[in-house]
Parts: sequence; C-alpha cells; structure tokens
Amino acid sequence: MNHKLNTLIAAIAVALVLLVSSAYIINERQIAVVTQFSRLISTDDEAGLKFKVPFVQNVEFFDARIQRLDVEPERFMTNEKKWLIVDYFVEWRIKDIRTFYTSVQG
Repeated sequence: MNHKLNTLIAAIAVALVLLVSSAYIINERQIAVVTQFSRLISTDDEAGLKFKVPFVQNVEFFDARIQRLDVEPERFMTNEKKWLIVDYFVEWRIKDIRTFYTSVQG
C-alpha cells in the first residue's frame, strides 16, 4: 500500500513537472520564437497559452512594440574648428520575426 502511494505521488510529480515545463504564455506585446536544438521551428505572435515539447524545444520572446534607442548628444569639431552637437535617436519594430531571428540571433 505504501509503495503504491509513493509511486502515485512520484507519477503525479513527474506529470506536473512535464506540464509546467511544456506550457508558456505569450502576451499581446510579444512575439515568440520556438527553437529545437538551436534551429528555428516556428514563430507565434498570437497571445495566449501555448505548448511546446519540454526539454527539447526552447522559447524566446521578443518585444513586438516600437523600440527606441536614444543616444546621448555628442560633440564634434568641424574642419572650420567649430563645435557641432549631434543628437539622434532610432526607432524600430520587428516586422518579420523569422528574418530578424536568423540574421541577428541564429
């Protein structure tokens, strides 16, 4: 009786670990990339609960919103020995996650 109870508890624990490690959630501001052994398998931008193969597939999340890089102003001296202050910023958004992932990450 005690052996059966221990086996049942161990089976429930293993099932719970597999369930938790196979589920992931995408929110509406994210794009998910599913990789298997470092190779791109699928992409998903639809919010909700999703599942993957535990311990074989990995999920990476990227921000789908507009990103902004604001650089501190820099001073440069021109050929005429006058100072020029350059201030700039860059905004971008990931449009095609497959192209982005393969060119930047993979």
